[in-house]
Amino acid sequence: MRKETTYLNQLLDRVEELTSARGERKAMALDLGIPPQKLNDWLSGRFKPEGEATLRLLRWVTARELKQDGKMESVINILLGASPQNKSDRRKTTKAK
Repeated sequence: MRKETTYLNQLLDRVEELTSARGERKAMALDLGIPPQKLNDWLSGRFKPEGEATLRLLRWVTARELKQDGKMESVINILLGASPQNKSDRRKTTKAK
């Protein structure tokens, strides 16, 4: 845990939790397209990620947490605007119009 509680520090704490297993940080760095040393510099507090990198970190963490919780499919459907109805319900709605 970092001394100062900021949104960035909270995000970096979440990154540390999600990448605690061996090889996870390297895999994350590859996913983000950054050198593993840069990720280590951010996590150690040596440097802070800039705006775009912070947003990529947040996106990665959010996706990983949703995947762990088994909620990824629901989120994808929401983002794509898919209706929660099943296919047969949608066909009935379409025919009724």
